[in-house]
Amino acid sequence: MLGLYLNVVLTVLGFLSLASGISFFITERENSSYRKFVFSIGLFVFFIDFGYSMMGFTPNLTAAYFFRLIGLFAIDSSLIIHFIFLTEELKMKQGFKWTLLSFFFCYLLLDLVIFGSPATDKFVRYDFYTASQRVNLKNHLFHYTFIAVVAVTLLINGIRWYRSKTTKRDKKFVLQIIAVESCLAFSAVPDVVKSFFAMKYPAFPYSLAFSVVYFAIWFGCKRHILYIPTVKNVSQEIFYSVDVPILIFDMTGTMNLCNPCASRTLEITPVTSYTFRTLFTLSDVAFLRLLTRAKQGAGFEVSTQIKAAGQDCTLSLSIQHDNTDEPFCIICTVLMNNDKEVAQ
Repeated sequence: MLGLYLNVVLTVLGFLSLASGISFFITERENSSYRKFVFSIGLFVFFIDFGYSMMGFTPNLTAAYFFRLIGLFAIDSSLIIHFIFLTEELKMKQGFKWTLLSFFFCYLLLDLVIFGSPATDKFVRYDFYTASQRVNLKNHLFHYTFIAVVAVTLLINGIRWYRSKTTKRDKKFVLQIIAVESCLAFSAVPDVVKSFFAMKYPAFPYSLAFSVVYFAIWFGCKRHILYIPTVKNVSQEIFYSVDVPILIFDMTGTMNLCNPCASRTLEITPVTSYTFRTLFTLSDVAFLRLLTRAKQGAGFEVSTQIKAAGQDCTLSLSIQHDNTDEPFCIICTVLMNNDKEVAQ
């Protein structure tokens, strides 16, 4: 029964890898290289987990061979994706980059033909899972040579990547990536041992290692890109530090958020609920007209007065739209009339 449960865990991890990779790709639009890297690794880890878990599930030994081939292709491809990411980070010369990639792609195809051959392993069915057993040692040696060559190449270029960084933050991130990817080398040891001694061996440990490494990379990248200067990362700092009152209202005119300058200027307290009418001098008709124009989706300005200070001002209203292109909030920038006149 343990083999069945382990394959269920592997399947769940595969789908989590795919979902988190897609999520990263969608949400991190301003970090092109990282979003492509994390998504690609998540996709191939899904195929690794799916291929080897289905190999373990199926009682059909012929089908087990094809599922193993899917997992093998995903493992080799995942390692090459790591190398492609490194070449982009190192800004490697195109000629040298494509020479190495051509070599790895050719080796990958040979690995699929040789190590992926039906004559490499035989499959043994137990009560609840299917395991593989080495038949052809030379084919296994060819595969592990490929893994070793890629690993050494990644390590050498990883050190170069580390040395190219100048900030402690970047160096720490690179070391984390090198450390978690080194785990793959150690996780391959049981696989190598079972190959040399022709032991019956489930594919769970090595597949699990790829999942663990992927999630470590996902969290590492997610944390690291917080400190890459993008609109997404600096907008919050601008919102809280700019010396202009900014308020966020929902489409009913209720305030959801404001910056410190707005709190001071409009005398806003955290425990009170506010609307346009409680903050500014607006009649019922003017308030309804404001909401009607906001729902049309175009930005506009409204001249009014701050109730707390009794000061004339202009509300510059910007309407934000959701993924269905419907308005979902109103960004209100309060411009004091004397400041506006100076600006003009």
